[in-house]
Amino acid sequence: MLLHKAKQLFVSVLLYLIGLLHTTFLSAQSEFSYSPFLSFRVESAFLKSAKYHSVIKPFYLSIDENKALIDSVYAVITSEHNDMLTLNSKKFKIITNPIIQSSFRISNIAEQHYALGLRIQSEWDKKLIININYSVHGLTRNGFANTRTDSAGIAYSLGKVQKQNANYYLLLNFTGNITYNPNRFLSFQLGKDRHFWGDGYRSLYISDNSPSFPYFSTSVNIWKFKYTNMVAVMNDYAVGKYSMPFQKYSAMHILSWNASNRLNFNVFEAVVWARKDSSNSRALDINYLNPFIFYRPVEYTLGSPDNVLIGTGMHYRALKSTYIYGQLMLDEFLMKEIAKNRGWWANKHALQFGMKIFDLFNFSDLYLQLEYNHARPFTYSHSRPSINYGYLLQPLAHPAGANFREGLGIIRYAKGWWTASSYVSYLKYGAEPSGKTVGSDIYISNNERIKYNNADFGHFIGQGILAQQFTQQFTISRMLQPSWGLAAECSFRNVSTYSTTKSQQVYIMFGLKTQLYRDEKLF
Repeated sequence: MLLHKAKQLFVSVLLYLIGLLHTTFLSAQSEFSYSPFLSFRVESAFLKSAKYHSVIKPFYLSIDENKALIDSVYAVITSEHNDMLTLNSKKFKIITNPIIQSSFRISNIAEQHYALGLRIQSEWDKKLIININYSVHGLTRNGFANTRTDSAGIAYSLGKVQKQNANYYLLLNFTGNITYNPNRFLSFQLGKDRHFWGDGYRSLYISDNSPSFPYFSTSVNIWKFKYTNMVAVMNDYAVGKYSMPFQKYSAMHILSWNASNRLNFNVFEAVVWARKDSSNSRALDINYLNPFIFYRPVEYTLGSPDNVLIGTGMHYRALKSTYIYGQLMLDEFLMKEIAKNRGWWANKHALQFGMKIFDLFNFSDLYLQLEYNHARPFTYSHSRPSINYGYLLQPLAHPAGANFREGLGIIRYAKGWWTASSYVSYLKYGAEPSGKTVGSDIYISNNERIKYNNADFGHFIGQGILAQQFTQQFTISRMLQPSWGLAAECSFRNVSTYSTTKSQQVYIMFGLKTQLYRDEKLF
């Protein structure tokens, strides 16, 4: 029996790879190492060309392309890159740089975050690319670091706490990937990292606010199309009534079509299933490994209650440097109930639309972004919390989860090695009361939903304990070492929350950090 299953798995994987190779017959772009601290300027260039697909992030650049971009942005020459260690030959390149963070957050208490590690980037004959980021983090046990950390041992965006004492949490953070490009048409990647699929500040598909997870992905570029398929393994953890660790899997794919250098359409689909369900132990279900299928029919054929989500998005360049964009995510819905507009609980969707302007008023590197997001109650949740659309107590999509409306604005100006930015947002959401869930926390089973007049109708965004949150932040930063991504930052943040009571938190944050990821924690 075990041998038979092993043969089935081998044949499925083989067919999977052959199918992908068979379809790669047109030109494509190879993907290499990520340059996150340059993403603002990279995206501006990517959006203006039908060759690139800005909706799929992180952006990948070769070591040489990365250096050329640093040269142009920070006005340095290649000999001034000052990498900590460089090995270079005709066949391979290896670059090693430090990961450094020493930051402070001061309000009514003082918080600290230290990190030290190494980042290794390597290319072998431009076909095999290896990126490794390994760092040790120390966080003080107070303030923001305590959010859900005491109950489940999870530190926001970093993952599971390895050790702790009376004063500090200690975490070991590893991210990286191995990429193989057999030809200019195709890319395979195995790694543990974060992903962001979308054009907005938030993403309703998959966002980089949750911790990194192990995955295997395949990307194919065909003419004006790019297709990425990803399978992930997630060791999740729930709190409260469902307080136990569990393992789940997800498969997701996105197809991006640059219809022109102005217009892009994209479609997305994801499925989450548990390692064990009510009938058996499923492990990595080979039925979802075929990259050229729709997950919903497969789920129906299997007769398994997996969690399937579909989405669509677009962006359009309306003016020279002005883009409008949007996303629609559908979890569950019935058209007849949408038409009746009775607030049926299972009409679960999320919506985003926004605008971004590069070089505002013809000022180079002056950037403006306006965005609106909402998600109806119970979106991304499931009757079984073990297959919700989350990872390590954090939503995989919008960090607010569900049952919210949000409007935000960002203005940013970059000049040489300096960057200044201002962020403002308004978030309206329904906080969870004791007892039945109102659909905000995606880690609570939607079988425990509140019913109005013993019926499943009358649900609306903001139900529950109404809360409104206003956030303003101003940040100024100065790049110190472009090759390392090391910058000095200082921020001022004001957060006002109005609910059953009013609260206000004022923070001053400053320090040094290597900018590997967006980690503003603005939500």
